[in-house]
Amino acid sequence: MFKPKFIAILITLLFLVKCTIPRILMAPKDVNEQQINSARLKHKVLIASSQSEYKKALIKSLINNYQDQPVHLKITGLDKLPKATKATNYDAIVVLNSCLAWGMEKEVSSFLKQYRDYNKIIILTTSGDSNWLPNKKGRNFDALSSASQMANLEELSGKIIERVNKLLDLKS
Repeated sequence: MFKPKFIAILITLLFLVKCTIPRILMAPKDVNEQQINSARLKHKVLIASSQSEYKKALIKSLINNYQDQPVHLKITGLDKLPKATKATNYDAIVVLNSCLAWGMEKEVSSFLKQYRDYNKIIILTTSGDSNWLPNKKGRNFDALSSASQMANLEELSGKIIERVNKLLDLKS
């Protein structure tokens, strides 16, 4: 017969594997880097995201809103977020993140550890049930959650724009 301690260890290992495998096998690709408007403009916004049809449509909506305003947009992948980004160079940072195995993407977690007191970060987490929000753990960021459904794209885009405009002191 198996001992209870062995069974508990086996169950724990299976749980850990179940939580880790999706992060490794299903990690989404990052968006292609691009810049909209001159980097010399007064307001600078960084948008970092992994790639999905929903997130590409959301980024397009944000670009459409800001392309005729005095706002420089830099769009980059999440893989460049913690390494190459100096958050304080931006007036607002929008991170489009996926909930994988009940957690944020590792690049987002690393970035938030690095800038735990920077209050100009907006995190959107897409999850299946649209209710998953990251634990702030004493960090200072704004959080939104949504399912990746095109039907709610305009409303969500409006919420993000409203929050970015508040950080930039622009009228919505």
